[in-house]
Amino acid sequence: MFKNYLKITFRNLWKNKAYAAINIGGLAIGLTGFFLLLLYINYERDYDRWSPQLKQVYQVNETNIYSLQDTKSLWKNKCDTRIGALIRNNLAGVNAVTMINPPYDAAEGIEADHKVFLENANRLRDTDSSFFKVFPYHFISGNPDHALDKVNSMVLTESLAHKWFGSTDVVGRSVKLKTWWKDPGAYFEITGVVRDLSSPTNVSFSAVYRSGENDKGSSDPNTTHVANIYVRLAPGQSLDVLSHQANKVYDNALGRLLQEQNTSFAKYAKSGKQYGIRFLPLQYVHLHPLNAKSIMDRITPSLALSVLLLMIAIINFANLATAQVVQRGKEAGVRKVLGAGKRTLIIQFLLEVAVQCIASLVIALLM
Repeated sequence: MFKNYLKITFRNLWKNKAYAAINIGGLAIGLTGFFLLLLYINYERDYDRWSPQLKQVYQVNETNIYSLQDTKSLWKNKCDTRIGALIRNNLAGVNAVTMINPPYDAAEGIEADHKVFLENANRLRDTDSSFFKVFPYHFISGNPDHALDKVNSMVLTESLAHKWFGSTDVVGRSVKLKTWWKDPGAYFEITGVVRDLSSPTNVSFSAVYRSGENDKGSSDPNTTHVANIYVRLAPGQSLDVLSHQANKVYDNALGRLLQEQNTSFAKYAKSGKQYGIRFLPLQYVHLHPLNAKSIMDRITPSLALSVLLLMIAIINFANLATAQVVQRGKEAGVRKVLGAGKRTLIIQFLLEVAVQCIASLVIALLM
């Protein structure tokens, strides 16, 4: 019986090809727009969820004491490396602290295996020895606990290792890195290869290396150097307690800085500026950019438009089905005269709608 229903359904759709094409095509376009936006939202929300351990990782933000917006201090994610040293040395609830040079748009020259490559500086990140103690990357080769212990060491992703050397068996080999055209370059020893991530991350790289720049805040308290600072908290550590402790330490350090600038907390507070540091969950960083609208706020109009497009497609589908009522009414009358029951007719018409919806869904997924 079902086979007979299906034959009649396809014969009716073939008989009314223009109607079927418009109905199926319109619904497919509406579904496609809706699915694309859902995929985009899913991609954006998938940032930094590639390991459950990342729930303990936070980005450190500092108030920009030299800039105001609507009389309020702005937050910045490029912090003085001395803050990282203060957190590392004074907060027991922090398991590890790492500092990474902020990305910048430029090209860096690499000499590897007697070949020369130009790489985007955004993908080659200068960091310190604690990078892999904060970010739990899976190592294909090398030791994550000691990969960046030495200055002038470097860890590659497997895709970059294949690009430079054609293999991931590269531990112990060296590359020459030039950061600008007058730079004579420095040799870095490859100490590990990590697996490429299958999902997006806010701290993306093709290679991380340790030049020693980010160690200056720890070794010389008078040296100013900025970096992105990330911390990994101990399991069960209260973020509120840690933030309170961190800001007490920060207050002392800022007080000394203001004193060096011949001012005081009283004068600084009178200007209306706020001061302090905060810990922002890593999975929150991408969705809520600093001093800007969140990703979800920005895509809400697009989401509303895609839902509207889908609703228009559904209404169009229903209207075209309604337009067929007169023709289908005659058909239903003849079939009832020949003995077809109410249940049979309902199944037939619902099956036709289902076939069109499934066809639209398949076309939308292919598109």
